[in-house]
Amino acid sequence: MSKSIGFTLLFRSMVGGALAAAVALPLAACSSGQADAAPAGYEVVRAIDSGKALSRRVPQAKTVRDALRTTLADLERYFGSKVHLRGAYEDTRDHLAGGAGFQGQFGGRPIQGIISCRVGPDGAFVVVVYANGDAPRSEWAQLLAASPSEGSRPDSRTAEAASSPPGAASLKPYKFPDGTGMMGIADGWRTSAQSCAGPVLVQGPADQSVGMGLSWSVSTPDSLAVQNHRQMVATARQLGSPPPRFEMLVAPFSGPLDAIKNLAPQLSEMAARTGGRPFQIDKPALGQEMRPSVAGGRAAMVTYGLSEKGADGRVRHYRAEAYLETSPLGQGAWMMQGVIIRAPDASFERDLPTMRAMVYSLREDAQVIQQKTQQALNAQNQWFQAQQQAHRQQVEGFERQQQAHREATKARDRQNKDWEKNQNATSRTHDDYDEVLRGYRTVEDTRSGVKTSVDLGNVDVIVDKLNEADPGRYRQIPLRDEMNPLPGR
Repeated sequence: MSKSIGFTLLFRSMVGGALAAAVALPLAACSSGQADAAPAGYEVVRAIDSGKALSRRVPQAKTVRDALRTTLADLERYFGSKVHLRGAYEDTRDHLAGGAGFQGQFGGRPIQGIISCRVGPDGAFVVVVYANGDAPRSEWAQLLAASPSEGSRPDSRTAEAASSPPGAASLKPYKFPDGTGMMGIADGWRTSAQSCAGPVLVQGPADQSVGMGLSWSVSTPDSLAVQNHRQMVATARQLGSPPPRFEMLVAPFSGPLDAIKNLAPQLSEMAARTGGRPFQIDKPALGQEMRPSVAGGRAAMVTYGLSEKGADGRVRHYRAEAYLETSPLGQGAWMMQGVIIRAPDASFERDLPTMRAMVYSLREDAQVIQQKTQQALNAQNQWFQAQQQAHRQQVEGFERQQQAHREATKARDRQNKDWEKNQNATSRTHDDYDEVLRGYRTVEDTRSGVKTSVDLGNVDVIVDKLNEADPGRYRQIPLRDEMNPLPGR
């Protein structure tokens, strides 16, 4: 599975937040029979060949969650097949309104639709619109236009847009030049992405952005690569050389929230080095946790604030939603992948449905993506092998440099010792000459330690006479031994 496929699916599963988690409970598939006109308790507002617009009141529903859960169960019994949620939501300003997109099968044909509801004092008023998966725009317009005014009425859009979060702008199709797929892009937004088999960045007209298929490789602090780098830094300091730059991200393996906290300062520094904008995050918070796609991984939605300093020196603040998964790669390494959408504070709530809709609109050609992914994997393996070789060469270079330093130190030590030996020999020669000029030499009583100066011409005779009575007690000390003794004496 490519990064863009995996994490677009991750986005779709998360986008409903806590509400989606609550209503996307496993529902028992029920084939109790198909009603001719509508599910029990529902009124048919409009019926055409491709679908229907239905409504009903759910008296027992006190929340949007209750209304959606009841409606989903009704629809499963009516369609005789399991219904899958797409983009459930609850209005962040008015928690009494909300809805969800859905898809399923009816009579052996694929269908899709939307549920919209508003909770009041006497329960929830629910509107359901569904149609065949290939229904044209005109038939969707008929069904949506017929929706009752009570409750949250959906606006007119195509079948695909109908299952996107409400409030999203209409999207224009964009085909990736390499044939890997297509997506919808809102008016004023742009992308230069050539493929959806890798990262896709879509830029908005007012400094918004949507990033899909994003990934970062991370080394753990105890990894071999980090240990080697520390050793190289220590060696460089000993040699007085600048330390080698370490371009890897380093952090312990963790879930998405801690990963964002640990990696953000490093990513900011890397961005600054490569001409990008340094940034800081604030108020990171964990949203909905999800089931990871990789064994041992962790997946969740994370929200946070983001401050960036532009080229003009102004600091701008954004809000962001990140749909992320962290997964181990083996000993000493792990990866973070996902989807990030962001916009300035003032427009984030307004832009959010459109940004989600663009991510949700991504459609991939699995066969082409598999080919492209395999090519990318081959290229990545080649790059990794080249990096390993470069790293080995760098380590070997440092080892050669360190060995040369050790050999140079030994050579200097030998030179110093030879110089000291020559200096000592020269000094001792000068001492012999000075002793002759002085005309006396020191004689020591080795028992008492008393030293006496004796005439140089008679010193041998005097010392011999003194030692006749007590052999070995007295000894001569030449001036050279007093002033410059031989090393080791």
